[in-house]
Amino acid sequence: MAKLDALAANIPSRIEQSHVDEFHEILALFASATAQDISVFRVPNDKMQKVVVSAQRASRRFPGSVQYSSEKYCDDNFFLRRLQEVRIYFGNFQPPHKR
Repeated sequence: MAKLDALAANIPSRIEQSHVDEFHEILALFASATAQDISVFRVPNDKMQKVVVSAQRASRRFPGSVQYSSEKYCDDNFFLRRLQEVRIYFGNFQPPHKR
């Protein structure tokens, strides 16, 4: 839970692939510790998008153009929601008592 809390406390302005990978590693730790399928919390690949880094309007002589980043980013609102979902889920999770 400490790794998840640290990630939540240090969210950057842009969620890069490395942040999503770190989140997935934390999910894998939770999955192995609890033996639960928590794949529903993973960030799907289709939520990773290239972002516009520059755009040029069309003129009479030249067509417009748009340049995208080489890296993919996750929508920060979507990522924050997933992060919050995991924190709530595991905050309420109680492992079964061993006898």
